[in-house]
Amino acid sequence: MEKYFKRKSTDELTESSSAPKKVNNSSKETSLGINLEDLPTDPGLRTRIWNYGFNVWEKVRMAYVQKGPCQPRDYKFPKKTLAGNSERRFNPAWFDEFSTWLEYSIEKDAAFCLCCYLFKPEMGEQAGGDAFTSKGFSNWKKGKEYIKAAALRNSQNLKSTSCDIQKDIVSAISTEVINTITRDISDSLFSILINDFLDMSSTNQMAIVLRFVDKGSVTERFLGIVHVTNATSLSLKVAFDDFFSRLGIIMSKLRGLSYVGTRNMHCEFNNLKTLVMEENKCAVYVHSFAHDLHSALIDVVKNHKEIMGLFTGVANVVSVVGTFVQCHDTLWKEHGVSILEALNSGEFIREQGVNESSSIFKTLSSLLTVFSIVIDVLEIISELGSDSEKKYNADTLLDSLQCFSFIFCLHMLVRIMAITDDLSHALQRRDQDILNFLNLVQVCKEQLKMMRESSWDSLLDEVSAFCDKHHIEVQKMDGLFLTRGGPKHKAQVITNKHHYCVDLFYNVIDMQLEELNNQFSETNTELLLCVACLDPSNSFSAFDKLKLIQFARYYPNDFSATDYMILEDQLEEYILDMRSSIQFSTLKGISDLAEKLVVAGRDQVYPLVYLLLTLALILPVATPRVERLFSAVNLLKNQLHNQMEDQWKRDSLIGYVEKDILDSIDNKVILQRLQHVKKFPWKLK
Repeated sequence: MEKYFKRKSTDELTESSSAPKKVNNSSKETSLGINLEDLPTDPGLRTRIWNYGFNVWEKVRMAYVQKGPCQPRDYKFPKKTLAGNSERRFNPAWFDEFSTWLEYSIEKDAAFCLCCYLFKPEMGEQAGGDAFTSKGFSNWKKGKEYIKAAALRNSQNLKSTSCDIQKDIVSAISTEVINTITRDISDSLFSILINDFLDMSSTNQMAIVLRFVDKGSVTERFLGIVHVTNATSLSLKVAFDDFFSRLGIIMSKLRGLSYVGTRNMHCEFNNLKTLVMEENKCAVYVHSFAHDLHSALIDVVKNHKEIMGLFTGVANVVSVVGTFVQCHDTLWKEHGVSILEALNSGEFIREQGVNESSSIFKTLSSLLTVFSIVIDVLEIISELGSDSEKKYNADTLLDSLQCFSFIFCLHMLVRIMAITDDLSHALQRRDQDILNFLNLVQVCKEQLKMMRESSWDSLLDEVSAFCDKHHIEVQKMDGLFLTRGGPKHKAQVITNKHHYCVDLFYNVIDMQLEELNNQFSETNTELLLCVACLDPSNSFSAFDKLKLIQFARYYPNDFSATDYMILEDQLEEYILDMRSSIQFSTLKGISDLAEKLVVAGRDQVYPLVYLLLTLALILPVATPRVERLFSAVNLLKNQLHNQMEDQWKRDSLIGYVEKDILDSIDNKVILQRLQHVKKFPWKLK
């Protein structure tokens, strides 16, 4: 310690033992009562901030901030003789260059830093760097260079690290970003896409994206998250209305609504959708093709107890085998690795595979291929496991997997998902053709119906052959089905065929068909067919005037009876103009057409046709950017961020997701917003 602290002599100790008493008494008296108006202005005469009582530090700081830096511009600065008999003095022009913090002491003929005096941490004499705080700087020969170096250090050291000020800054940023979005929307028509997720307390949150058309270009913006305290339809409606009223967005302009989340709030959202559409007849619901349809279909079948058991069993296989691979360096480790690779475990485990449906389809298909290896490895774990818990888990899995019910569900799901997989991929393509994917939806429905009507026997034969190959007992279809769990006297007496064919096979397929019908109802399908008539490709070959007039009738608030008659004439003129104009001959989609109409000024010539295009574009039917927006939200759904309070998390998300808007906002605007919120007694520059 003597290397860093010089040991005091006996005389020094005697002096120091009495001196602090005066200082402490003085400090105590100052902390109890201090006249802020009598604080010395000259920095050379000031008492250090840390010598005041801690309970008046902030008051003293505020007083000096209000006074501003001591800059006696009219003072006749004395000259100082330096080495070589050269004379130098303080240059008052430095006050203009460093106006916010540079000070001059007449008493000491030295320069000081106001920010350093107010905010530099107290670290004792060993900290050094007192030139700008207590001693002052007076080497005028290198004055400007030294002052610039001090300014650089100040900009690095004087950071806004207080939690409260960080929240205020983030809140100011969020407010300005939202204000920019609402100004862009103005009174435009828009649609809403909602995604739900759970925080660490398993409380539902709704992430909301708004879609509108600005000068022919589709724009999608993240508005924030809504905390759902009570997941009922009425509570959701109240939270929904309150959220948009605070933003000043007119709900009567809502024309589209879509839910792109999981099944967490699916039923509640359906009720919310009904409430919204009762108030606004023009707010149509359309399936969001950015959302993975497979995820929705899988979530539906997970409501069946035996199907949920299948997914749980596969997830447990990945977990148990993964632990075995990490702990054993044997020949069987290679088999374990091959199992994990085949089951694509990384994708399957993530959120239990809910949002990675293509991966789930591959996982279930691969399990059929590596089934023998899975059984062999589980048997090894059952015998050589490092503890009884691992052995028990392996035994339990062996019983679950080597069961006719598990094998039946596995084969059935692989067949069903093979039908829906192509449709799911087609719906997420960016270059999707509305007519083509509507045909795919119809084909998917027909295939599921055909499977229900004629594939029972072939499925049963396939399952029986697989069971025979792997020495699994095959259930006799005319035998009685044994219900697991529950009171035996209340169990319904049914045959195995009734259970597997009716309760399982027919039921699961019906659940898939019902979900497809909900996502693509007859009304929505007709609506999309009308939208397809606006497609400009192949010289507007899909154009159909009657269907476009029918499309307009879905929006009675936007078209009057007179408008329908005018629209008929406009459509005739419009199609002749489009087909005869070279600049519209190479367009590939509706969005290209809308932008080109604005550039060419045709949106003013055919305003009702342009309104049809706007209504078509705000339907959430092809939104790859929405996927990126919700993915950005998912990046922040970790344990640390989920523990943040709702407002701070919402403000942080808005600034993070809408980076392009944030980059366009001048820092002065954000500082002015911060000034308005905090009501500082000084002006931020």
